Amino acid sequence: MKSKKILVIFIFLMFLSILVNTKVFATYVNIDSETRLNYKVVGNEITICGIDKGITKVNIPETIEGKTVTTIGMGAFSGRNDITSIIIPNTVKYIESQAFKGCENITEIQIPSSVTSIDNLVFENCKSLKQIEIPCNLTVSSTFDGCT
Repeated sequence: MKSKKILVIFIFLMFLSILVNTKVFATYVNIDSETRLNYKVVGNEITICGIDKGITKVNIPETIEGKTVTTIGMGAFSGRNDITSIIIPNTVKYIESQAFKGCENITEIQIPSSVTSIDNLVFENCKSLKQIEIPCNLTVSSTFDGCT
């Protein structure tokens, strides 16, 4: 009987541990009421995850909730044909894979000099992209696959 109680307590503590760890490490996506951007807080920085439908001109702010916007997340705006323009602030350092993939109506974009890393396929199939400014220190490889 004593071993059953110990087993039940052990299982309960393991279950409780899983719940606590899940809550601590869970990723919560928030929506900025002003810009309608979807984002997540990572430490003291913000990663942009997307934007509400119907927004055609995206202006990413330098800060949200007093935290610096440093990353445009993987697939953040992927497949959003309604987006025609995007303004990226000088606080962004990283643009993750497929961030703008298939955004067929973006015609131009300026990548600020603050960007130190841009992943593959970021602008894949952005068929209307006519002009892009890229900082001299940034190297790109298959970033523009499928662009004409």
